[in-house]
Amino acid sequence: MSLLQQGLKIESIMNNGDCALTINFIATETRLALIHALCAEFLTEPMPEMINVIPATTSLTLVFAKQIKHNNIIYDGVLDRVNAVKIHEKATILHTIPVCYHPDLAPDLPAVLAALSMQVEALIEMHTATTYQVSMLGFLPGFAYLNDNHQALNVMRKATPSLQVDAGSVAIAGNQTGIYSMASPGGWQVIGRTPLELFNWHEPEKPMQLNPLDQVVFESISLNQFLSMKSQA
Repeated sequence: MSLLQQGLKIESIMNNGDCALTINFIATETRLALIHALCAEFLTEPMPEMINVIPATTSLTLVFAKQIKHNNIIYDGVLDRVNAVKIHEKATILHTIPVCYHPDLAPDLPAVLAALSMQVEALIEMHTATTYQVSMLGFLPGFAYLNDNHQALNVMRKATPSLQVDAGSVAIAGNQTGIYSMASPGGWQVIGRTPLELFNWHEPEKPMQLNPLDQVVFESISLNQFLSMKSQA
């Protein structure tokens, strides 16, 4: 069964600069899984001159080594590939990630609690009760976008991003949780930090611990547990 038959419907194909196309897909229940299946197919069997494939939550961007503006041959080739590709089932990987929700490690936690009129115990209970899905990686190598925050934890991004967010920071914005794989500037609201190293430059075969469509649950730990795990790591 092709991806179109399974529910991956194209909304539009747009030029993204001179050398890339972005395919936008109509919302369906299986859209995210199908986008990543299509991405895997393009990576395994790229079209001529294709040098990169970038999946997102609602779209897929194809990058070419040459200008493709108004190139109907490539447009038709993309449509043919979308229509023909098959989805392959793979086992879901579930990661349990320890998080310390202590204000010493979560600079935005007091402001988030005030904005939500919530006690920290309630926030921790809600945030650790959900099984999240990794919808995509981006912004930074290994930065994980996790879907399905509890609706009561919906907060806006910061009006002014922080210049320094520590690696391992766990942050929320809208209906998503993000995990900072490395230290960087950032605009999400940091509510905790994990002692785990989720991105490692020195592991070329598998530098990222999380991958799209993986599942994540958070486990609350104390500050002492965090410091102990961090020192062991």
